[in-house]
Amino acid sequence: METLMKSLEITVKEKMSALAGTAHSFEHVRRVVQIATFLAEKEKADIELVQVGAVLHDVGWAVGQPQNETGARLARGILKELDYPEEKSVKVVRIVLYHPTDLRNKTETLEEKVVWDADKIDLLGALGIARGFHWYGKKPFDATVKTSFEVYAPI
Repeated sequence: METLMKSLEITVKEKMSALAGTAHSFEHVRRVVQIATFLAEKEKADIELVQVGAVLHDVGWAVGQPQNETGARLARGILKELDYPEEKSVKVVRIVLYHPTDLRNKTETLEEKVVWDADKIDLLGALGIARGFHWYGKKPFDATVKTSFEVYAPI
């Protein structure tokens, strides 16, 4: 598992290098992996699937929009190159595909929900506020508020 994660981190960090200094940099990925691992341990989720899904969840930002779909395709290819088992790859690809905020209701497995939550938890606190200013800085204030309420106070 350790060798797999190191290989994934090297590959994903390289692919995401153009995103350094942005809200979706590899530093965000590292934090999501840490948060997801903590949640997976508490919730008794499959830690391997959670960690692999978390490290790959934003790789699509390096390719193009829609980032979850491009990320899912890229994740499938990366996992195939690493000879990751197909039955696990399918589960990881779903984690990547359904991690965006607006797809919360599409998550089915505990592992999908753990990575979804970990990604959103990284939006909290001072660092999350800074990421929010960066990410939403070019969007209208009303859109930012609406998105925040959809994530944190769903009706």
